[in-house]
Amino acid sequence: MRWKRWARDAIDYCADRFGILARHVREMRDGITVLMYHRVLPPSECNDYPFPTLVMPSPFFRDQVSWLAANCTVLPLCAALPLAGRARERPLVALTFDDGYADNFEHAAAIIEEHGVRGSFYVTTGACASGALLWFDEAALFARSAGIEAVYDAARRCGFLASSAGRPWRSLREFIEALKTWDGSARIGFIAALRDRFAPADDGPHAARRFRLMTREQVRDLHGRGHECGSHTVHHALLPRLSRAEAERELRESKAWLEETTGEAARGFCYPNGDASTLVRALVAEAGYDYACGTRPGRNRAGSDRYMLRRIDVTPQRVVTSAGHYSERAFRAEASLFHAWMR
Repeated sequence: MRWKRWARDAIDYCADRFGILARHVREMRDGITVLMYHRVLPPSECNDYPFPTLVMPSPFFRDQVSWLAANCTVLPLCAALPLAGRARERPLVALTFDDGYADNFEHAAAIIEEHGVRGSFYVTTGACASGALLWFDEAALFARSAGIEAVYDAARRCGFLASSAGRPWRSLREFIEALKTWDGSARIGFIAALRDRFAPADDGPHAARRFRLMTREQVRDLHGRGHECGSHTVHHALLPRLSRAEAERELRESKAWLEETTGEAARGFCYPNGDASTLVRALVAEAGYDYACGTRPGRNRAGSDRYMLRRIDVTPQRVVTSAGHYSERAFRAEASLFHAWMR
């Protein structure tokens, strides 16, 4: 991995030196660049984080927003979409945040506002309303406290895995990816069984408080400060795995919660895990959302599918040098799709 980053650093330097990177940045003026984030935390809270690709250190994020504010027009996605087909001098960029974590309110929004811009936050409304953890965070806490082997053994003993199931999960990532394939009711039942058998990690670097979501009052406050608050379903449900009635309920109830909270129509939706079938996309439109975000990389132009908008996943691993230092050059290469072009 180290040599790959070293090679990327060298390519980025040459692309910057010879104007190739600048050309890619200029091409950002054609359409809307939508950047995807999940969490923004102080560096001390990023160490040994169970999902390292999902958390951006706050100093890195501040530098990114600073560059964007100086060189681009940054708007909430709902405000940017009507401008997709217009000629402009500066690239049009939207900052989007999935899940609705409390640090979006405490850190990300504050940094964005320091630079006079606003973002779009897609909220998992059920967890916000109840104060519960998202299912994958709770599962990760159990895996960290009890161990992957013990969690796998519990799945077999409680009947969630057949005795003839294949090899045990070998990592936290493999465990979470396996749970994504389960039926929603089975996943809920399994996590309930883990609660009965194990205590989640409640102190140290993986304390449950680090996974909390925004409250209703914080969502209302964000909206009042000019940010967009959209839906990420009620339970972070993987919609293609639900029945039509269940999917409709996730879409309808999350929209209603947001509209009651903010006092305005909820226009934006974001597919959990980026999962969307043809039926699900139709249901999102029928539920009254104006657009929906996926996770496929790319830029959105006039005529792009408004119910499968493309986004660029900005992870810390893609914006640091081989020495582990933040690189504005690497961020420009990521945001302008130069890195995607290389890949």
